[in-house]
Amino acid sequence: MLAGVWVLATADGGPGTGNGVVGGYASVAFGLVAVVLGGLTLTRGRSQGGEHHAEEQGQRDRPDQ
Repeated sequence: MLAGVWVLATADGGPGTGNGVVGGYASVAFGLVAVVLGGLTLTRGRSQGGEHHAEEQGQRDRPDQ
């Protein structure tokens, strides 16, 4: 995403000039989508599976089982 912003900031022309403006916009858009999906994944993982997994690990490590 940052590379796309850099391309857009340094481009001399508009779309179709060969300066990568369209690619810069695409990389910014894909970067934003990736950030949103990554945030949703982390949030969902913490709320659904994080605590349960830790409990399972604690039970496996006990010597009496």
